[in-house]
Amino acid sequence: MAVTYTRMGLLLWGSQAVGEPTPGQRDTSRAKRKVVKMLIVVVVMFGVCWLPYQLYFIISHFRLNNHVCWWLISAGQDALMALEQLSCGSH
Repeated sequence: MAVTYTRMGLLLWGSQAVGEPTPGQRDTSRAKRKVVKMLIVVVVMFGVCWLPYQLYFIISHFRLNNHVCWWLISAGQDALMALEQLSCGSH
């Protein structure tokens, strides 16, 4: 999955117009770069949201301390609430 997203981002980011770019081609290039930036944000947010949950199962599979598991879940929830406050406060 990481390889696919990386290839897609590089393909969109690195595409150049042949010859002298027209204003329409410049707009298209800017739009593609915005798509790549949004793709990066979505993938990072996906990782941030699912990492504590997946770590909980990894830790519980190896039967590590339950306090560590609950700490990971609570840290993930705190991070999500902070991100939510930052995004709501910017509007």
